This record gives sequence, C-alpha cells and structure tokens, in this order.
Amino acid sequence: MSKTEKNKWGLVLLIFAHSLIDSFTHSANAQTAPYPKGYFLFPIKPGQKNLLAGNMGELRPDHFHAGLDIKTDGKEGLPVYAAADGYVSRIKVTRRGYGNALYITHPNGYVTVYGHLRNYNGTIGKYLKAKQYAQETFEVDLLPDSTALPVRRGEIIGFSGNTGGSGGPHLHFEIRDRQDNVLNPLYFGFNEIADNIAPLVSRIALRTLSMNGRVDGEFGRLEFTPQRQPNGHYVLRQPVAAFGDIGFEILANDLSDGTSNRNGVSCIEVKVDNEVVFSHHIETFSFDQTQYINTHIAYENYRLSGQRFQRCYLTDGNELTTYKTNGQRGRIRITDSQPHPVQVSVW
Repeated sequence: MSKTEKNKWGLVLLIFAHSLIDSFTHSANAQTAPYPKGYFLFPIKPGQKNLLAGNMGELRPDHFHAGLDIKTDGKEGLPVYAAADGYVSRIKVTRRGYGNALYITHPNGYVTVYGHLRNYNGTIGKYLKAKQYAQETFEVDLLPDSTALPVRRGEIIGFSGNTGGSGGPHLHFEIRDRQDNVLNPLYFGFNEIADNIAPLVSRIALRTLSMNGRVDGEFGRLEFTPQRQPNGHYVLRQPVAAFGDIGFEILANDLSDGTSNRNGVSCIEVKVDNEVVFSHHIETFSFDQTQYINTHIAYENYRLSGQRFQRCYLTDGNELTTYKTNGQRGRIRITDSQPHPVQVSVW
C-alpha cells in the first residue's frame, strides 16, 4: 500500500476516563440488579474513610479479582465486622488462597466473604479449633449448619491479617448472590470509599484482524500513546490510517482518592461513528468464567511485555458474559475512505 493510499482512511480517537462517581450513571447497563443499599455494613472501620489496595474485576494472574482488597493501615489486627445479620456458613483455613476465610449467609440470600484473617473471634475460633483437633489437620473446609454460629450486624467476627496468598496486610471482601456469583461491592453504596479520580490511560493498540487489514499501512499490531487533555480526556496526536477489520486494545489503571495504588479498570465502552460496538462491564461474574481472562487480555503481548492490555473485541473461545458487542464481536470494519470517529470510555 502506497503512502497516498494509506492516508485515505482514518480513525479519529477520543478517550473518556470517568471516576467511580460518574460511572454509576454513565452506562445503560450499569446497576442492572436491585442492590440493597444500606443493608451491609462496611467490614473495616465502618463509617470512616477507607482505602482500597485492589478492586472488583482487577486483572490478576489467570483470574479476575473477585472483590475488594481493603487496606488495614499497613498492619494486622483491625477488627472485622459482620456486614449484616446471618450465620457462619463456611470456615475455610488454608495456607494458600484466602488463608483464614469466613463466609456469612444473610437472610436476603447474599453471602459475604472475609479473607486473609489473622484469627477469628472467640466463639468461632473455639468451634474451629475443636474441628481441627477432631480431624487432626490444620487446613479445614467447614460448613456449619444455620444454627451453629449465628452473627449480628456489626459483631466482631475476627481480626484482619495477612494469611494465605496475601502480599501484605489487608482484608479481602466479597459479596455473592444465591448462585455463588460475585457482585461488585461498590454498587451496594459504601460511602467509606471515595473515588473522584478518573482512570489513567497509558497505551492504545490497534490490531489487524483480517488479511487485508492495515494500520498506518502495516499488518499486525501497532501501539500508540494517547495524550491527556486539560479536561481529563485523551486523544491521539493525529488520525490513524486504517482499513479492513481492526481491533482495539487498551492499557489502563484505575486511581482513587488517598492512595497511590493503580487498580483495575472494569468497565470499557467503544463507540464508532457514535454507535456502541463493544462494552465490557464486570458488575458480576461466576467463578467458572474467570479462567477466560487470558482470552480477554492480549495474552501473547502479556507474555512478552508483562503488560495486560484489555481487548475491546472478542476472540474465539471467549465465553465471558460481561460483553455487549456489535455483529462483528467488537471488531471495527473500515471499507471506505471516510474518517470514522472512535470514542473509548473507561471507568
């Protein structure tokens, strides 16, 4: 393709980065479930400002993060409170994973999970110790009946720690539904977490997805660095020449108030000519789907660079239910010589 030919086609890119505060009303598919706001108590320092070390849907090795990692002031031993009335339905102790973990089933059918605990309260700890001695093993997975260990909202159920596969003191906190799907706890209205800072977009990649596809005259994958504008949006310095089937990939991290942690971006939407061609929203997922993370990210690039670009198109074998796409599974098809504005929103 000659230089004259490659400049015939153009994608004009604009990226919108939204804070959590904006995101609740940003997308039509946001908050599709009737979350009972105010039902659950925040499990660490309720009513006070809290910080996150990790968020829901964050990209982790071979899985999506299934809840919130709540900071505990860099230390162990903070009281962990039951989020609502209920009963202890599971106690799992392992040297890996969530370490000392506790599951509470609530009258409304939800289950809250508390991971990496240092230890449990006296009643739960006594129950656990008796079972460990009876089974003659430290690692146990117990399923008490609904009458064995009732708890009340705000009761101290244990103390924060650094057990299992934890990389530092924190509390891992999940909310699950009756089918054991994980839900984003931030949709339940916890005011303890403030997020007025939009995500940071580092790189954009365009990949050819058809034999005749070209990006700036090249076949393959090209990366670009978007420029942040005073209004917080991002643009590319100039239009990108493109033809054929093209796929977008984005490298971005979320930021939040009071911490330097770079967390995950769990919501992405791509519009071409003002029509949505792709959206990805991790509001909920099942554990049997989390394995598809390696089809969601640009895996071959991750193996080479260690960077997890999120694909804005679907590859073969990807069975995640977090997407809505156009008839081309998120692929952008350019067949004319007109400019096509592209808007990518992340939050």
